[in-house]
Amino acid sequence: MLIAVLGGAYFIFISSHDQDNPGTNMASDQSHRQDNSDMVNSNPDGAGDSSSQLMVDKNATTENEDVVLEKEPGDNTLEETVVTDSIVSPNNTTPDPAVDYNQTVPVTSVNYQRYNEADYQAALTSGQPVLLYFTASWCPTCRRQNPVVNELFGTDADVLSWGVQGFFVHYNDPETNSEDQALAKEFGVTYQHTFFVINGSAQNKFIGHQTTSQLKSQISSIL
Repeated sequence: MLIAVLGGAYFIFISSHDQDNPGTNMASDQSHRQDNSDMVNSNPDGAGDSSSQLMVDKNATTENEDVVLEKEPGDNTLEETVVTDSIVSPNNTTPDPAVDYNQTVPVTSVNYQRYNEADYQAALTSGQPVLLYFTASWCPTCRRQNPVVNELFGTDADVLSWGVQGFFVHYNDPETNSEDQALAKEFGVTYQHTFFVINGSAQNKFIGHQTTSQLKSQISSIL
C-alpha cells in the first residue's frame, strides 16, 4: 500500500497483495451487504422482504375469515343446532327438570295447570283421572302445600305414569274468577285447601295438609 500527498489531499494506492488484509476484507463485506440490501429494497415484487411477506399473510387470513363468514348463513348444520338449542316444541310433554317446583305458589307443569272449564271438561270426557285443588293465595297452609303438589305433578314418575290431570282452583282470593266460583259451588266447597280426586263416577274428597306419600295414596285409591 502506498500513501501520497498531493495538493493537501491524501491518495491511497492498494496493491493486489493487500486483499489478504482483514481490515480490507471487512470493508468489502460491509459494502457487499449494503449492495444486497439495495437489491432487496428495489425488488418490485417484495420477494425476500419480511414486511411485505407479513402483509401478504395478514391479507390471506382476512380472506379465509371472510370465507367462513360467508359459509355460515348457508350452513344447515349450524342453523339446525341453533333451532334445537333455543326453541322448545309446544308438543313436548317432557317435564323440564330446570323448573323450580319448590315454590309456595302453584307452578304450572305438563299435567298441572290453572283451572279452566274447557280443559277440565276435556279431561273428564277423555276418561283421565282429575285432581282439583282449591287454594287461596293468602292461606299459609296452602303456601306450605304448594311445593308438594308442584313437585308431585312436575317430577313424580308414578303420578305422571297414571295420567292424572291436576288443576289448581283459586278460592276466595283476588285471583278467583266466575269459573272458579261456579266450580266451588258445584262441589259445595266452603273452605280453601280442599282436594277432590275424580275418576269416572268415583270421587275422593279430603281437606288439610298432605305429605307427598299421603297425596299419592289419596290419588291412587280410586284409580
